[in-house]
Amino acid sequence: MMNRRCFLRGGLLAAPIIFSLSGCTTRKQAFHQTIAVFGTLVNITLYAEHQQQANQAFAAVNQRFSQIHHDWHAWEKGGLVSKINQAIADTRPIDIPSEVAEFIRLNQQLCSKTLGLFDPGIGQLVKLWGFHRDQFADNSSPHPDDVAKLLAQKPSILDIEWQGNQLFCSNVAVSLDFGASGKAYALDAATQSLAESGISQATIAIGGDIQVIGSKPDAEGWRVGINDPDDTRKAKHILLLQDGEAICSSGTYQRFYTDRGKKITHIIHPHTGQPVTHHLHSSVLNSQAILAEVGALSQLIATEAQWQKIAQNLELSLYYRLSARQEESISPALAQRIRVASGRFAA
Repeated sequence: MMNRRCFLRGGLLAAPIIFSLSGCTTRKQAFHQTIAVFGTLVNITLYAEHQQQANQAFAAVNQRFSQIHHDWHAWEKGGLVSKINQAIADTRPIDIPSEVAEFIRLNQQLCSKTLGLFDPGIGQLVKLWGFHRDQFADNSSPHPDDVAKLLAQKPSILDIEWQGNQLFCSNVAVSLDFGASGKAYALDAATQSLAESGISQATIAIGGDIQVIGSKPDAEGWRVGINDPDDTRKAKHILLLQDGEAICSSGTYQRFYTDRGKKITHIIHPHTGQPVTHHLHSSVLNSQAILAEVGALSQLIATEAQWQKIAQNLELSLYYRLSARQEESISPALAQRIRVASGRFAA
């Protein structure tokens, strides 16, 4: 079970399944490694000419992940995001590195384009429901008055103001938590580290996100599946990913607790302050991991009318959604990519 205090807390464990990679060329062979970091497991498969090159590539990714975890952990003191949140709580400005400032600005833009359904500024709301803890099975729902009081302050990443790379926010209810977009940030970092290590063919899987590099040796594409919530070893649909593509997923069927018979999912609606229950799963495929990630989360929360507007704003055409009533919605473009109706994952 994923550690809820890790910065990759977006609840995207409704994972696409990645199937076994058996192809190889005469010069390269497949190497696999599972890295325990961020409180979850990162599965990497890469093709290299020899073991030493693979080991160096894995080490580079691991080192980069360790750095990201320290800087971007929302709930661990000493990290950059923690320092930003403390500055917001103290209503004082804070200077931050250009790369981080650029990333936060991008998140602000994505918040606007998703009609506020993707909002990394609701960290206090996530904490109120108890999903910042290591374990949450024994959690209980917050008092409605506490939720209402926090919502009345309308916390949002859009409240952040800038003067160059100096960040300031006068709304003390804002707390940054890059649970969703942080995963895309980590995927991009991993692909960059692998490329710098001379790796041109690989897959990286973090929770519900998969990104591929290059073409799969001796194959048409990288074969992945979209989970069946009733049996996570089974794929509802199977498709092929091409060079540079990412498929990201969000779901409400694996990470939740039960309070007085009511299912409390970890996906919290930024506007209502309540757990999302009307959808089980969503997936989005895109050449930009962050758009796939943000799109998947927004689709899970949105109404149909909202989603059509968001998909247009983000220029998304490849998406899938499964409602709590088991009703599937597959975009025409994604339907053309599906190769097999269903299949069982071979562990």
